[in-house]
Amino acid sequence: MCSTVDGDINIETVYRAQEIHLEGEIDEAMARDFEAEIRRLVFDCDQTLLLIVLDSEGGDLYAALRMVDCILSLPKDVRVCTCVRSTAFSAAAMLFACGHERYMSTHATVMIHAVRSNMGDADQPLPDLMSEARETQRLNDMMFEVIRKRTDVSKTQITAWKARNVDLYLGVSDALACGLATHEGACFLETSVLVDYQLRTSRKRKR
Repeated sequence: MCSTVDGDINIETVYRAQEIHLEGEIDEAMARDFEAEIRRLVFDCDQTLLLIVLDSEGGDLYAALRMVDCILSLPKDVRVCTCVRSTAFSAAAMLFACGHERYMSTHATVMIHAVRSNMGDADQPLPDLMSEARETQRLNDMMFEVIRKRTDVSKTQITAWKARNVDLYLGVSDALACGLATHEGACFLETSVLVDYQLRTSRKRKR
């Protein structure tokens, strides 16, 4: 939009700001890239509203927890919105829970389940298997605690989910009902910038 007021030209430019897209398997490389992009947008570009768009079937929970810590360390004036336009499974569901506002498209799906370990094998000594079981339980508790603290999902609901120990597929209606999601619909990030220009000249005005 362009207008002239008292000789000044006011130009308002509307454009889509930069979103963070997390697509595919979550791993350490994605976590490193995520941290770098967060630093760039927040500390270099002074962006105080972040939109994280998820399209992932999960992955490495350690890497996902690293990304959660990155979100939790942001300045308090930075608002984080998360959006699922297709799928957010397992560790990606935990990242979805980290948004202050959490959007799901009408046909999107979130899946939550207990942490599963693939570190052990049948030849491991019993103490190693027990140690691995304890670590799996620790990670499981951390994941569900993130969901409980960052969303409106009740402690009772979290306990019920953990007790069922199955893959829990939630559409937008179920996610809204339990407090995991806050809004239905896809969202996009836009920024409105107002720039003022004034024409100046070195010539003296003729009398």
